[in-house]
Order: sequence, then C-alpha cells, then structure tokens
Amino acid sequence: METHILSSGLLLKNAKINLSESVTSIKIDVGLSGNAPQSEIWTEHNENLVVFGFEPISRNREMIKTYTSSWPIKLNPLKLGKSVFVIPVALSSNISTENLKMYITDDDPGCSSLLTPKQLKNTECEYVPVYTLADFFLFFPFDKFKYIDHLKIDAQGMDFEILIGCSRYLKYVSYVTAEVDLNYESSKNSIFFLNIYMFSKGFIKINIILLLVLKKLYNHEILVGDPTYFNIRLFYQNRKNIFIYQQN
Repeated sequence: METHILSSGLLLKNAKINLSESVTSIKIDVGLSGNAPQSEIWTEHNENLVVFGFEPISRNREMIKTYTSSWPIKLNPLKLGKSVFVIPVALSSNISTENLKMYITDDDPGCSSLLTPKQLKNTECEYVPVYTLADFFLFFPFDKFKYIDHLKIDAQGMDFEILIGCSRYLKYVSYVTAEVDLNYESSKNSIFFLNIYMFSKGFIKINIILLLVLKKLYNHEILVGDPTYFNIRLFYQNRKNIFIYQQN
C-alpha cells in the first residue's frame, strides 16, 4: 500500500501521511469512475478539505487526469495531488497477494467490478492490486485528525466487503454512505444486512428525524441518494457545518 500512496502524490513522515497545516477536514471517496463527481463537489464546497480517492481502473484514472469524461460533473485535474489524491487500488475485505481480475463494463467503466456483472456487458478485464481500507488507515495520521467526515463507497457489489475490511477503523468515521447493488454475481450487498452490520458498529441510518436533529444542533447539511449512516458515538464530538453530499 505504501508504494500506491506515494504514487498518488502524498508524502509520508514517520510512516504517516503528511498533510498541510491548512487541512481541517478529510473525506474518502471509494470508486471514482472517470469523473470523480463527488470529490469535485466536496472540494468546491470546502477549500480546507482533502479527499483520498480509490480508483483501480487505469482508463478511469486517465480520464480524470485528462478531463475527458463525458459526464457533466467532473473533477478539475488541477486538484490532483493537492486536494484530491487518487490511490490506484481496488478494495475488498482481504488483501490479495496477487493482482485480481476486474471486469470493465462497456457502457460505463464506472460500473466495473471485481465481481462478474449479471446484466452489464464487459469486453475486457484489467488485473488490479487489491487491499483493504484498513491497510490504508495504517498510514493515516489519527493523531492530527480524530475522525473522518465521510466515507463514501460505490464499488459495484463490493461495498459490504469493503466495510468489513475496515471494521476496526469505522469508529473514526462520522458518516458512511454505501451503495446497495445486487447486479453482480456473489455480491453480499443487502440493505437488510448492511443495516444490521452498521448498527453493530454504532451507526444508525439517516432518516428525516435524525437529519433535522443534526441540521439544528450542528448545521450538518446532508444531501445523499444512497443509504447513509451516522456514527452515534461521535454525536457529542462533531464539529459544526459538515457538508455530506452523495448523488448517483
């Protein structure tokens, strides 16, 4: 993982990620596709934010770098290596000792997955390195950042696996968004099991009442399309004015 972290433009100091003193907020964007729209909106909203993005498909990373995606919202490539750092690995519940096959879908490379698509067509594959999010967190400077504002996962049937792969670190995350997508073979994604798992880790699913409470007490603006969970253990520790955004 260290080599991939360094390849994103990040620097390490005493084996921990070294960030500018101006950085006040951290978000994690798993599954950028070729335009990283969430990262773009997040960084436009907060100039003191740093985003760690994970995107294993080289074609997608090249589109982000060259600003050639056809989607209307796309990451400004000038932010790469400054406020957005793209780590070129896939994530799962276990580290792999060898690169694994990732299926690249025809119509939308953002729907590519380590799992075989049930309906979407794929004409090529790419072998990619696979780690757990816990492997990344080993390098995270928790001494400077007590918690992470938002972990957003859009990993085409692998979201639940990724959460399992960072279970002991979820206590440091304020909000988690995960996509429920069963259009892939052997996917363990299920809203029922996702709700149970997140509750066991101290999270409750955002509903209209909780949304209003967090807005009133902390001015947390929550605009999400996929299931999103709040870490109830951080209820009395949250900063004000946190912006949580995720749309498909």
